[in-house]
Amino acid sequence: MVTTAKVLETLKANADISRVVAQKILEDLHTAITDPNNGQIFLEEIGKMQSSIMPQSIAQKQEDRDKLAFVLPEYFRCS
Repeated sequence: MVTTAKVLETLKANADISRVVAQKILEDLHTAITDPNNGQIFLEEIGKMQSSIMPQSIAQKQEDRDKLAFVLPEYFRCS
């Protein structure tokens, strides 16, 4: 029998595992980015979006532009 308590217990366990995984990924990413020998590889894509195909800015919702600004600050500004 599935109870609300069991469902909540499972959800909490999954959330706890997700936090551990996310923390480990972020730690590894930070280590890789700040590595003086190989960290530069993460910057190689800057400037590559200039030739991408996207809707004209007048056709983009501001909400979408704000999301894009988070990952592509060189091309988009938050409102």
